[in-house]
Amino acid sequence: MKHKADAKYRVKKKLGINTSRLIPDENALVNKDWQKYSKLWVEKNNYLDKKACLARAKYNARKLECFDKYGGSICARCGNTDVRVLTMDHIDNNGAEHRKEIGTENIVSWLRRNNYPRGFQVLCRNCNWIKELERQEVDFKNRRNANN
Repeated sequence: MKHKADAKYRVKKKLGINTSRLIPDENALVNKDWQKYSKLWVEKNNYLDKKACLARAKYNARKLECFDKYGGSICARCGNTDVRVLTMDHIDNNGAEHRKEIGTENIVSWLRRNNYPRGFQVLCRNCNWIKELERQEVDFKNRRNANN
């Protein structure tokens, strides 16, 4: 003998009704339209925009905190104070190895989690790029001298 709930389940399944999800504000059963409803709710309430703005604000606050731990919001080479272009730099030029080590975690979160270790400085993006070009020139000269 089969249970009554099994018969109800088969009927609902045949109709495509999923009773496990309810829309809280309308208290109606949701079926395959759940994703559509979800998308419309997100668009109507600008949820993603708000969430992105909050996440960006939180990241920027942590970034400023990180800069303060490494001498303030000022480039160590040129003195630029525009926080939009300031970044963290590996003093020993070991950024590639360090990024492989920490994976997808961003540098600000990693520094914060590890109590702001030594070996980092605040540079603007221009100075950071110039530093990389200077490192490449030195490496090129060293390889050329080693071959001669």
